[in-house]
Amino acid sequence: MALTMSGLITSCAETPESSGQPHDFHPKVVLDDFLLIEGDGWSGSLTYLNYNEPEEEFSIPVNLGVGREGSVLKLALSYPDEPSADEVAEIEIYDEGRSMNGAEVISRDEEEGSIDIHTQAECQDNNRAAECLTIYELSATKMTISKRVTYDGETESFRRNYYEFSRPAPTL
Repeated sequence: MALTMSGLITSCAETPESSGQPHDFHPKVVLDDFLLIEGDGWSGSLTYLNYNEPEEEFSIPVNLGVGREGSVLKLALSYPDEPSADEVAEIEIYDEGRSMNGAEVISRDEEEGSIDIHTQAECQDNNRAAECLTIYELSATKMTISKRVTYDGETESFRRNYYEFSRPAPTL
């Protein structure tokens, strides 16, 4: 979910004091936030901006299975057209839920049946110092993970990659 101007105004207008939150209020996540996406049957695509000239977006199919191993969320990504790229990514939560994989949790919004989490961290992109914003949009049947990059000294961000998955609704 992209940050909208109304969201920016609302978040600026609401201070911890006016919202009843303590002064040290900080968005937090817990591993259970990811219960919505656990399981198999996810299929979708990865769209990414190629690092080589010309910098164009490419899309490839990808399948996903999500599970836990202790306190670590495991994302098993398989690329049918590029099996050598198959991988297991991990999500770990630190600092009492204030960071994920070394990135600061800057927002967490929960609506009926979905959770949106935004993290931000300094990073390197294409051998350049940058700020990376990762946006997780999670529900039981749809999930996206998007990475936006802003190079140091620049104000414009761009989308480096975007995972989009869906799966059938669970049967009850």
